[in-house]
Amino acid sequence: LGDLDGARPLYEEGVRTARALVADDPLNTQWRRDLAVHLTNMGALARLGGDSAGSLQYYEEVVGIFRA
Repeated sequence: LGDLDGARPLYEEGVRTARALVADDPLNTQWRRDLAVHLTNMGALARLGGDSAGSLQYYEEVVGIFRA
């Protein structure tokens, strides 16, 4: 399965970076897509770790990105 705890900080850094880029240019579709990918990865990581509620929150945020 891999090292979920070791992967988490790397995934979190990706989310932080993507959020910062989107905050600088909210209409940039590439950066919004990148944020959605990072959030999807965090959702998958949460799901693999048994955190269904946390996973759902990430996936709901992804839906919000595409609806905006």
